[in-house]
Amino acid sequence: MSEYATCTKCGTDFYRDEPWKKICMACWRETNGRSRSQYRRPQYSPTAAPVTKVMLSKMIRLCHPDKHNNSDTANEVTTFLLSLRKGK
Repeated sequence: MSEYATCTKCGTDFYRDEPWKKICMACWRETNGRSRSQYRRPQYSPTAAPVTKVMLSKMIRLCHPDKHNNSDTANEVTTFLLSLRKGK
């Protein structure tokens, strides 16, 4: 069973993959003593994990267009990584 249902607590639609689920995940969390904000993902911060020169070189080698049939994505990512290397 995979269908959409309406939460009996808040009235929002949610994906119900089991027939016994009657409320959405947000309402379930609140009934179990957790607020919605406790489940938010942390925001990305570019300073959270600085990339070393050695790691940057490895990343460039891994995604280089020569290894990926000159794909657009490989070109885009390699260009971005090379611009980071110039900035260091």
